[in-house]
Amino acid sequence: MKKFFNEKGLTLIEVLASLVILMIVFTGLMHFFSNAYSYTNRSQNKTAGINVARSALAFMERQSFIEMNEQLNQSASAKPLYVYICTQNNSTAQYYKYTKLASPPNGCAPITINNIPFQVKVTYDHEKGQEKELNKGNYKYTVPVIVSAEWKRNNEELSTTVKGAIVSEDIRETY
Repeated sequence: MKKFFNEKGLTLIEVLASLVILMIVFTGLMHFFSNAYSYTNRSQNKTAGINVARSALAFMERQSFIEMNEQLNQSASAKPLYVYICTQNNSTAQYYKYTKLASPPNGCAPITINNIPFQVKVTYDHEKGQEKELNKGNYKYTVPVIVSAEWKRNNEELSTTVKGAIVSEDIRETY
Protein backbone atom coordinates (compact mmCIF):
# COMPACT_ATOMS: atom_id res chain seq x y z
CA MET A 1 0.00 0.00 0.00
CA LYS A 2 2.87 2.30 0.64
CA LYS A 3 3.87 2.26 -3.05
CA PHE A 4 0.60 3.81 -4.26
CA PHE A 5 0.55 6.72 -1.83
CA ASN A 6 4.00 8.21 -2.26
CA GLU A 7 4.07 11.54 -0.42
CA LYS A 8 7.24 12.79 -2.08
CA GLY A 9 5.48 14.44 -5.09
CA LEU A 10 6.79 14.86 -8.61
CA THR A 11 10.34 15.67 -9.58
CA LEU A 12 11.19 18.61 -11.79
CA ILE A 13 12.11 16.26 -14.65
CA GLU A 14 8.72 14.52 -14.46
CA VAL A 15 6.92 17.87 -14.55
CA LEU A 16 8.98 19.06 -17.54
CA ALA A 17 8.44 15.76 -19.38
CA SER A 18 4.67 15.98 -18.85
CA LEU A 19 4.67 19.61 -20.07
CA VAL A 20 6.58 18.63 -23.22
CA ILE A 21 4.09 15.84 -23.92
CA LEU A 22 1.16 18.22 -23.39
CA MET A 23 2.76 20.81 -25.71
CA ILE A 24 3.16 18.21 -28.45
CA VAL A 25 -0.48 17.14 -28.07
CA PHE A 26 -1.79 20.74 -28.04
CA THR A 27 0.38 21.71 -31.02
CA GLY A 28 -1.19 18.88 -33.01
CA LEU A 29 -4.66 19.96 -31.95
CA MET A 30 -3.98 23.61 -32.86
CA HIS A 31 -2.72 22.50 -36.27
CA PHE A 32 -5.95 20.53 -36.75
CA PHE A 33 -8.13 23.53 -35.81
CA SER A 34 -6.09 25.85 -38.02
CA ASN A 35 -6.57 23.54 -41.01
CA ALA A 36 -10.27 23.16 -40.22
CA TYR A 37 -10.71 26.95 -40.14
CA SER A 38 -8.82 27.35 -43.43
CA TYR A 39 -10.88 24.62 -45.10
CA THR A 40 -14.15 26.12 -43.81
CA ASN A 41 -13.19 29.58 -45.05
CA ARG A 42 -12.21 28.23 -48.49
CA SER A 43 -15.42 26.22 -48.65
CA GLN A 44 -17.49 29.26 -47.67
CA ASN A 45 -15.91 31.32 -50.46
CA LYS A 46 -16.43 28.51 -52.98
CA THR A 47 -20.10 28.24 -51.98
CA ALA A 48 -20.50 32.01 -52.33
CA GLY A 49 -18.87 31.83 -55.78
CA ILE A 50 -21.22 29.05 -56.88
CA ASN A 51 -24.23 31.02 -55.62
CA VAL A 52 -23.05 34.16 -57.45
CA ALA A 53 -22.63 32.18 -60.67
CA ARG A 54 -26.07 30.55 -60.27
CA SER A 55 -27.68 33.90 -59.58
CA ALA A 56 -26.05 35.39 -62.70
CA LEU A 57 -27.21 32.37 -64.71
CA ALA A 58 -30.77 32.87 -63.45
CA PHE A 59 -30.53 36.53 -64.48
CA MET A 60 -29.27 35.61 -67.95
CA GLU A 61 -32.07 33.05 -68.35
CA ARG A 62 -34.64 35.82 -67.82
CA GLN A 63 -33.20 37.94 -70.66
CA SER A 64 -34.44 37.96 -74.22
CA PHE A 65 -33.46 34.75 -75.99
CA ILE A 66 -32.91 36.50 -79.33
CA GLU A 67 -30.77 39.21 -77.76
CA MET A 68 -28.68 36.69 -75.79
CA ASN A 69 -28.27 34.54 -78.89
CA GLU A 70 -26.94 37.57 -80.79
CA GLN A 71 -24.80 38.87 -77.91
CA LEU A 72 -23.05 35.59 -77.29
CA ASN A 73 -22.73 35.14 -81.08
CA GLN A 74 -21.93 31.43 -80.76
CA SER A 75 -18.55 31.88 -82.48
CA ALA A 76 -15.09 31.15 -81.15
CA SER A 77 -14.15 34.85 -81.36
CA ALA A 78 -17.18 36.08 -79.40
CA LYS A 79 -16.37 38.14 -76.33
CA PRO A 80 -17.80 37.08 -72.98
CA LEU A 81 -20.49 39.06 -71.23
CA TYR A 82 -19.68 40.41 -67.77
CA VAL A 83 -22.39 40.71 -65.12
CA TYR A 84 -22.33 43.57 -62.60
CA ILE A 85 -24.64 44.84 -59.91
CA CYS A 86 -25.80 48.42 -60.45
CA THR A 87 -27.75 51.04 -58.55
CA GLN A 88 -30.06 53.64 -60.01
CA ASN A 89 -29.38 57.32 -59.42
CA ASN A 90 -30.27 58.45 -55.88
CA SER A 91 -31.74 55.05 -55.08
CA THR A 92 -30.85 52.00 -53.05
CA ALA A 93 -32.55 49.68 -55.54
CA GLN A 94 -30.04 47.34 -57.17
CA TYR A 95 -30.24 45.37 -60.38
CA TYR A 96 -28.02 43.16 -62.52
CA LYS A 97 -26.58 44.45 -65.77
CA TYR A 98 -24.51 42.66 -68.40
CA THR A 99 -21.94 44.22 -70.71
CA LYS A 100 -19.02 43.22 -72.91
CA LEU A 101 -16.74 45.52 -70.89
CA ALA A 102 -14.37 43.81 -68.47
CA SER A 103 -14.49 46.82 -66.15
CA PRO A 104 -17.77 47.92 -64.55
CA PRO A 105 -19.66 50.81 -66.17
CA ASN A 106 -20.61 53.92 -64.18
CA GLY A 107 -22.97 53.18 -61.32
CA CYS A 108 -22.04 49.49 -61.36
CA ALA A 109 -19.66 47.33 -59.36
CA PRO A 110 -18.63 43.69 -59.21
CA ILE A 111 -20.97 41.45 -57.27
CA THR A 112 -19.65 41.48 -53.70
CA ILE A 113 -20.40 38.97 -50.96
CA ASN A 114 -18.64 38.93 -47.57
CA ASN A 115 -16.49 41.86 -48.79
CA ILE A 116 -15.15 39.70 -51.64
CA PRO A 117 -15.73 41.08 -55.16
CA PHE A 118 -16.61 38.44 -57.76
CA GLN A 119 -15.88 38.91 -61.47
CA VAL A 120 -18.75 37.15 -63.27
CA LYS A 121 -18.31 36.14 -66.89
CA VAL A 122 -20.83 34.50 -69.24
CA THR A 123 -19.52 32.70 -72.34
CA TYR A 124 -21.04 30.52 -75.01
CA ASP A 125 -20.55 26.80 -74.25
CA HIS A 126 -18.84 25.63 -77.45
CA GLU A 127 -18.92 21.97 -76.38
CA LYS A 128 -22.71 22.01 -76.05
CA GLY A 129 -22.90 24.23 -79.12
CA GLN A 130 -21.31 21.52 -81.23
CA GLU A 131 -23.85 19.05 -79.87
CA LYS A 132 -26.51 21.60 -80.76
CA GLU A 133 -25.32 21.71 -84.37
CA LEU A 134 -25.37 17.91 -84.61
CA ASN A 135 -28.87 17.60 -83.10
CA LYS A 136 -30.61 20.68 -84.49
CA GLY A 137 -34.08 19.55 -83.51
CA ASN A 138 -33.30 19.11 -79.82
CA TYR A 139 -31.49 22.39 -79.16
CA LYS A 140 -32.91 25.01 -81.48
CA TYR A 141 -34.55 26.89 -78.61
CA THR A 142 -31.54 27.07 -76.29
CA VAL A 143 -28.22 28.89 -76.03
CA PRO A 144 -25.78 26.87 -73.90
CA VAL A 145 -23.65 29.06 -71.62
CA ILE A 146 -20.92 28.78 -69.03
CA VAL A 147 -21.03 31.25 -66.14
CA SER A 148 -17.77 31.64 -64.25
CA ALA A 149 -17.18 33.55 -61.03
CA GLU A 150 -13.61 34.58 -60.22
CA TRP A 151 -12.30 36.09 -57.00
CA LYS A 152 -9.09 36.57 -55.04
CA ARG A 153 -8.37 35.13 -51.62
CA ASN A 154 -4.99 35.75 -49.96
CA ASN A 155 -3.48 36.80 -53.33
CA GLU A 156 -4.64 33.50 -54.82
CA GLU A 157 -6.98 33.64 -57.81
CA LEU A 158 -9.91 31.24 -57.46
CA SER A 159 -12.84 30.49 -59.73
CA THR A 160 -15.86 28.29 -60.16
CA THR A 161 -18.13 27.62 -63.12
CA VAL A 162 -21.77 26.75 -63.65
CA LYS A 163 -23.14 25.45 -66.93
CA GLY A 164 -26.65 26.14 -68.10
CA ALA A 165 -28.77 27.30 -71.00
CA ILE A 166 -30.77 30.34 -71.94
CA VAL A 167 -34.13 29.05 -73.14
CA SER A 168 -36.34 30.70 -75.73
CA GLU A 169 -39.49 32.44 -74.53
CA ASP A 170 -41.42 30.20 -76.91
CA ILE A 171 -40.96 27.16 -74.70
CA ARG A 172 -40.57 28.69 -71.24
CA GLU A 173 -43.12 27.57 -68.71
CA THR A 174 -45.13 30.17 -66.86
CA TYR A 175 -46.33 29.62 -63.33
